[in-house]
Amino acid sequence: MQSGFLFAIFLCLQLLGWSCRQSPRPSALLLDSTWSAPEHLAGPCDLEILPGNKILVSDSSLQAIFVFNESGKELTRISHSSLGHPTALAALSASEFFVADIAGNSLLRFNLGGVLLHRFGDEGRSKGLMLRPMGLTLAPDSTLWMTEHGNRRVQAFGATTQVFYGAPADDSLQTPTGIVAARDGSVYVTDTATPRIWHLSAEMKVLSQWGKKAGLQKPLGVALDRFENIFVAEAGRSLISVFSEEGKLLFEWKLNDLVPGASPTALAFDAENRLYVMSLHPPSVQRGVVQY
Repeated sequence: MQSGFLFAIFLCLQLLGWSCRQSPRPSALLLDSTWSAPEHLAGPCDLEILPGNKILVSDSSLQAIFVFNESGKELTRISHSSLGHPTALAALSASEFFVADIAGNSLLRFNLGGVLLHRFGDEGRSKGLMLRPMGLTLAPDSTLWMTEHGNRRVQAFGATTQVFYGAPADDSLQTPTGIVAARDGSVYVTDTATPRIWHLSAEMKVLSQWGKKAGLQKPLGVALDRFENIFVAEAGRSLISVFSEEGKLLFEWKLNDLVPGASPTALAFDAENRLYVMSLHPPSVQRGVVQY
């Protein structure tokens, strides 16, 4: 009798659409735009998509931030005396962004007019200081997360400053690079040397870490699609790996088959769930539509 009652409840939930569903799994990536800018870029490090599909690209070699439209036309070049070697980017609004500077060991806040609005940070190993900042992401609660190669750690700047070096049972971080925030405030971090992915809660508790069994090689950039599947740029294998939240490998795209010579280093999704892929050799940006 009880089993029949439970089955009836299950059917009702199905009809009402309340049943648990897995996130749609990616099945293909169709490139719909490719543009290269060798005349503009020399050492691109990161890209970020602003509302309105303006594309920010940091170039450490040229000590500048470029703003492109989605067709690859250069709109603005931001140069400033405070920009030594810009690395990571994080959009704050449609007109403002954060950039990490590896030479000055600092975080800078600019608007699209190239005006420096704020600078904080200095070289050091104490909390609040930094050494070779490499990755940035802004969480939904406005906490700014940063990875550091020099200090082998993750810092979060919010109501308080938190620091994560790794979990003793799982070894420490070696080269934390890419970082992206999920809707619940947790973050995913690529550790390039080990290589693996760390999933940390908003309180910097280890939720999971994985990637070795999937054969990751030199994971750099990381991004989430609208369903929060995890996309990882693997420079070592010239492909993009896609994982579930639990770390299950869902799909792999060999970017080199689609764009000969391309090696992905940074990833970003726009509001329409289109994936932008940045490659260093040669400097180029590809945009693809993910099919599920």
